Amino acid sequence: MFKVGGGPGEPAFICDMMLGKLCRWLRMAGFDVLFPKELDDDGLVELCRSTDRYLLTRDKDLSGRKMVRSIRLCSEDVDGQLKEMTLKFPDIQGRSRASRCPLCNVTLSFVEREALKDIPDAMVPEKVLEFHRTFFHCQKCAKTYWKGTHWARIETMLRSHGLVIDDPGEIRTEK
Repeated sequence: MFKVGGGPGEPAFICDMMLGKLCRWLRMAGFDVLFPKELDDDGLVELCRSTDRYLLTRDKDLSGRKMVRSIRLCSEDVDGQLKEMTLKFPDIQGRSRASRCPLCNVTLSFVEREALKDIPDAMVPEKVLEFHRTFFHCQKCAKTYWKGTHWARIETMLRSHGLVIDDPGEIRTEK
């Protein structure tokens, strides 16, 4: 029902508990990333094998496990982790991708302001509706996103690492 697999030629990932923030950033950049908080190390390894994903971890012992494709990231901050990712996966740079829900990993749907009234669970403040006309909606968790004041920081960070998000059009309208 929901698109959660990576596209052709796109790597898919699993982040361990140490990389929750990186998981959200990779999802915003359009990558298929699982974050199974309930699994221990053995469970993560088995999930990686069964879903053909790369395991992203800061754990030296976990990254050294045989029979799993793992990437050990050394940086403690997201900026450094994104840099490590693009060094290890240079082909991910420059491709435009549809952003995914940072909470549940489903590809976000583009929604015009006028169409929001047809989505009963779209919770958007009135002031936001006045100034924005493009929105992104998650059909799984019902969260609605827009390019608010924080968007420039997100886009700048992702672009600094060669990661490009699909841009459906105009962000803001003038009142």
